[in-house]
Amino acid sequence: MVHRAVHQTIRRLSDLSAQTWRAAAFGLLVLALWLGFVLYRTAPQVRVVGQVFVKDIYAQRDVMYSDQLLEVLPFDADINDRKLIDEALVRYFIEMYYTLFVDEPEMTRRWSAGGPVFLLLAPDLFAEFYAEKAKVLKTLSKEASAQSVDIVNVFRTDNNFTIDFDLYAWNGMNPPQRVGKSLVLTIAYVPGRRVYGLNFSNPYGVTIVRMSETEKKDSQI
Repeated sequence: MVHRAVHQTIRRLSDLSAQTWRAAAFGLLVLALWLGFVLYRTAPQVRVVGQVFVKDIYAQRDVMYSDQLLEVLPFDADINDRKLIDEALVRYFIEMYYTLFVDEPEMTRRWSAGGPVFLLLAPDLFAEFYAEKAKVLKTLSKEASAQSVDIVNVFRTDNNFTIDFDLYAWNGMNPPQRVGKSLVLTIAYVPGRRVYGLNFSNPYGVTIVRMSETEKKDSQI
């Protein structure tokens, strides 16, 4: 009798333990489902926004040095964001094309094949550009000169851009000379020229196929 009672007690305890584990497992499953639902509902409300601190030592506005905190907005797959990327690449091209400073390795990287100007210019335009700039690179280390660009306005009509900007040229210790310029360029989308990289990306293959530069009247100071 005693042995039978002990056996029944152990059996009841085993059944109770199994029920407890089943209840705990069910509770954990419900908790996991609830947490997943909460994350699903709150995910659209979470946005990671990168910020870049830019120190512009060539700025020629109200002060000699201009520091900016730029917010990097996330892109969605729609036409408005595509236009933003187009304009950002055009602005980047202007900076790379016209900026000049006494750093031969860096200027060679920017202006030579494989550099940012090469990646944005049509091949025939790049050939003309490099034929001119190769002469500048040869004498760069011998001249105490520099040039920066300040973009004033960017206008767009279809795939045509008109960019108004000022060039500031330094020669030795002389005060900088400002020259106003206007550049009209046309872009095309070339799938074979798409680039994805750490330092430069061109997801739509934006390529400058035509460009014309004019100097504004009475712009030299």
